[in-house]
Amino acid sequence: MHKLTTNPAILATAICPQAEVRPRGEAAPTDPAREHPTTDTDRVIAVLPEAIAQAMRTAIPELYTPELAAQFAETMAAELRQTPQADAACTIWPGLCTETGEHDDHANHQLSATETGWPVSIGFVDLGSHPLLYVDTGMAADFDPEDAPKVAAQLRAAAAALEDMQRKVNAARNPQA
Repeated sequence: MHKLTTNPAILATAICPQAEVRPRGEAAPTDPAREHPTTDTDRVIAVLPEAIAQAMRTAIPELYTPELAAQFAETMAAELRQTPQADAACTIWPGLCTETGEHDDHANHQLSATETGWPVSIGFVDLGSHPLLYVDTGMAADFDPEDAPKVAAQLRAAAAALEDMQRKVNAARNPQA
């Protein structure tokens, strides 16, 4: 049977080996992300200290100290800061542009003939002047006559996707409409 330690320093290093154990009463360094949160990660970091303190008071009240809770919060915040963040979706052409993060050129080339199996590729580009939809017939579309219904269905699917892109362009241009 294992004996449960109540030593906060041992607990801190056992649970979070990278935790910096400070003497009781020593203040934790200030964290700018807590004062002015700007990203989702900053917002999470801003609420970590109180969330961890509350969790410790509830789950292990006999071991809780404000200092230990602060150390856990700092360790978790450091881990979060090291985690790469996913790039945000395009805010100019939402649901249409597939570029992420900071970008000036907008595009959606996901409906290529090689990806969809359609005899045409359709897509969207906006290189700064105005948005364009395109149909690319670069893939050979030779087929047997008995395959005409299948090819026609593929062309209808491509046309429907093209019209959907046009609706998204209009919605992005006129969000109140």
